[in-house]
Amino acid sequence: QQWTNLFVKNIPDTWDEAKLATIFEPYGKIASITIVKQKKKEGEEAEEAAETHKGYGFVDFEEHESAVRAQDELNAKEVEGEFKTLKNSEEPVPLKLYVGRFQKKRERQRLLQERRS
Repeated sequence: QQWTNLFVKNIPDTWDEAKLATIFEPYGKIASITIVKQKKKEGEEAEEAAETHKGYGFVDFEEHESAVRAQDELNAKEVEGEFKTLKNSEEPVPLKLYVGRFQKKRERQRLLQERRS
């Protein structure tokens, strides 16, 4: 099956769509990039909310081969200078991008059921 859309998580707070594009462009022509934005909280200034996102998004390539190459090269890649603290530890660990094929909910559920059978 030919797929082109990638799910990306652990996107640093300081990154925007343009920065994400510079990371993924070497792998092929990009059709679209979206980083999921944080909703504005009540009482929060519009400028503050506009600058935040949820740390995940989507990169859609024009060609299947480009998406496969990007997934192979970028999944688990350490983000230089970025760290996160795990729940059970106070020691920060390097932040690693997760890059995987985007699957619709129905498709994910079907694959999980097949694995359980």
